[in-house]
Amino acid sequence: MPMLSWASMRKIVAKAVRGDIKLIGWGAAGAFDIHYAACPYKYAYLIDKNPELQGTMLNGIPILRPEMLAQEDPSKVLVVIFPHVLYAKEIGEAIDAMGSYWYCYPFEFSFVTDRLGTVARTLAEPLPAKTVTSDTAIVVQGPFQPGVTDEILGFYRRLYPGNRLILSTWVGLSPDHCALAEQLCHDVVLNEPPKSAGISNRNYQTISTCGGIDAAAAKGARYVLKARSDMLMVEKSALPVMRQFCQELPAGSGTRRRIVTTSMFSRRYLPYHFSDMFQFGEVDTVREFYDISMNVDAVSNIAIAGGSLTMAEFARRMLPPECEYGSNFARRLGYEVDFSIEQYWEIARRHFAILDASTLNMFWLKYGSGGIGCRIEDRLSCEPLDHMFWSRLSSGFNMSADLAGVDIERVKVSEMFAHPRAWVQWFSGFADEPLPQA
Repeated sequence: MPMLSWASMRKIVAKAVRGDIKLIGWGAAGAFDIHYAACPYKYAYLIDKNPELQGTMLNGIPILRPEMLAQEDPSKVLVVIFPHVLYAKEIGEAIDAMGSYWYCYPFEFSFVTDRLGTVARTLAEPLPAKTVTSDTAIVVQGPFQPGVTDEILGFYRRLYPGNRLILSTWVGLSPDHCALAEQLCHDVVLNEPPKSAGISNRNYQTISTCGGIDAAAAKGARYVLKARSDMLMVEKSALPVMRQFCQELPAGSGTRRRIVTTSMFSRRYLPYHFSDMFQFGEVDTVREFYDISMNVDAVSNIAIAGGSLTMAEFARRMLPPECEYGSNFARRLGYEVDFSIEQYWEIARRHFAILDASTLNMFWLKYGSGGIGCRIEDRLSCEPLDHMFWSRLSSGFNMSADLAGVDIERVKVSEMFAHPRAWVQWFSGFADEPLPQA
């Protein structure tokens, strides 16, 4: 059984809320800690292939061997895959081998129901005519995922009628999916895939993004929203707000306007790590941001490969795609790139505008939802470059204390994120305190 589509997710979540299905977690390690700390749902049990964990308990939940899943009724079970970032394909194949079980990545019920409700109501509206009245194009780039990408395209077509909608995907798209995309979009661009994926599939993103932007430019678009084929921006006012930021805030040099992006994966202390989830700006400017050479390195997971590096070296080696895109763009702006926090923040101040993911109401089930947004003690290195921080930069606040907060030449990538189990232990300590008297 494939991973849940968004349409199926609405039904499954409703059943889970009512208690009609059993939740089973796959993976009893760090990824589980992260999501369980934020969303401690009632799991019947956890599955883990590590024999040392089998037969033990974690947070009061028994850990069993994978074969136990085969004894469950597929119609009454939802498997939540926790280590999906590293092992989604491997675990999905193991689940499929045992039967037709639905599975998904970690999620938070209220988050999902709220956004899926908005999506469902919008998709129920009639599909508007393919009339282009705006100089803005929406480029949805990436692979076509049935049940997800078609709903994204249908949602944007209804939410932003008059804007040109382009799907930029890959040669080899099935005739049925191509026909569906053509029904929903103004244009479908089929790109030849790269010879190698590059680190974190950046070559795929580069080709599909630039191919879609080129199609938008050829049709006369002045502005472009670069979006993903597996991620949705639900807030109706998001596009006009991004356009307003782009138009009303002059860039720091030349005739370029700012690129508007989101706080999700914009890192405060990782140089040039501007989020590549969503970006809005003038066609030529956004095209410049993504115009990099094909990457020929072979690293399967940048967190593992770069865990022993300092944050500065992690950025200088450009292991994260965002650091390569951002530093390359800085050179095009005329900077002598030095991978310093000072220069990074100056570029953010002069050439970008950052909107919080919550403002855009972003919806993405690839990495689940409902993660921990706190930091432990004085660990600042994982802080996002969010709208409030960017507002301080752009307003000329004294940032000397912030600059002194993290030494990126010393702090290692492995130290960027506080271990979630420590957060659970810290928070659970409040249970021992006496309740206030009524």
